[in-house]
Amino acid sequence: MISVLGQRRVNAKNKSKLSGKRTRNTDIDIRSVHALAALLLLSQLPHLLHLPLWVSAVGICIVLVKLAHKQLPTIVPKLMLSQVGMTAIGLTGAVLVKQEYGYFLGRDPCVALLFILVSAKFAETRKSSDATLLLCLCAFLLLTQYFYSQTILSALITLPAVIALGNALIVIRDTQFKSTTKSNVKLVG
Repeated sequence: MISVLGQRRVNAKNKSKLSGKRTRNTDIDIRSVHALAALLLLSQLPHLLHLPLWVSAVGICIVLVKLAHKQLPTIVPKLMLSQVGMTAIGLTGAVLVKQEYGYFLGRDPCVALLFILVSAKFAETRKSSDATLLLCLCAFLLLTQYFYSQTILSALITLPAVIALGNALIVIRDTQFKSTTKSNVKLVG
């Protein structure tokens, strides 16, 4: 009897592997959302001096709206943070960036659009695979700061974001142990 039940479990696991479906829930928790928000805000911080004020405001507001939605879901409409809402914000951002700079291919308009689109990706992040992609996008956004300046001061400004990147990676991958932020920062440092 036990071997029959064990065989059924193995067969169910094999079927889920073959179909590409995961058997465990991969939704990210509130702790991961906060770690990603801190990472994104620290990655956006060095760009505030280089980008137009409206680009910075849109990017930061998207992050704050997502955090508000996680804390109080009834205040922020779900459609605003859906894929449709973020697609509309992304397309509107692209049109406004084109109008702001007069051209689309170049350092400044591409960094401005990336700034907005990374925030939009954060707003629609729901699964751990989305969080992993957001980690990569934040790292890339952080590197674009060096398009403007490559001084020691620039490196010092990006250091908190690098530490936040390590913390976010630990928080996203460490779903069972729930280590503290202080221990994560110490480990990354």
